[in-house]
Amino acid sequence: MKPSRNLGWGVVGKRLGSLYEPGERKGAWIKHRTNREQEFVIGGYIPGEDMTNVIEQWRQSSDGLPAAEGLTRWFDEVAAAFALDSQQAEDRLGESARTWDSMILVAIRLATSERSTPVQLVKAHCLLLCELPRLPMFRHVETRFVHSIERTWRRVMAQGRISGDSQALQAASNSGGQSVAKAAAVILGALEALALPADAKLLTKLRELAAVR
Repeated sequence: MKPSRNLGWGVVGKRLGSLYEPGERKGAWIKHRTNREQEFVIGGYIPGEDMTNVIEQWRQSSDGLPAAEGLTRWFDEVAAAFALDSQQAEDRLGESARTWDSMILVAIRLATSERSTPVQLVKAHCLLLCELPRLPMFRHVETRFVHSIERTWRRVMAQGRISGDSQALQAASNSGGQSVAKAAAVILGALEALALPADAKLLTKLRELAAVR
């Protein structure tokens, strides 16, 4: 391990007789990083800010970094996603050709826009809740993410933008905790209040998440 660490390499352990399978992670091959350091560009924005200026500041902060070219492509994707209006973002969510990263960016755009309709919000929240928890870093932002969903639907109810039965949504929003289970319960309540048809697999996933305590 020490020579690998000194050279900046990692170590790969493999089960004897196993074969390399591109794109597959079945546990026969295990990668172990020896260097825990990494350069990061930390960016943020305040809703309502001009994203063109924000992204340009991000670009300037990344100048000279080894991954600057890749960051530039990512900044372009962020800029493209946040240039969409709510209807365009909703339409993009259904495009099967989109990459996972760009789909998530479009969903975030739709979920954070104050002009998004309740139907658009629930579509974006469903996608984000089903996709983001699989990321290793999600545990660090889980509470904030769940709070954002809860706050959004509290605002929607306060504005009277739901005409259906919102008892399940109100009960979920008023329940304690800030976990994925609560977020799933809130979204299920929103689907019920809006009387939206949902894919059977999606409903199963949301119910499974809501049942986890």
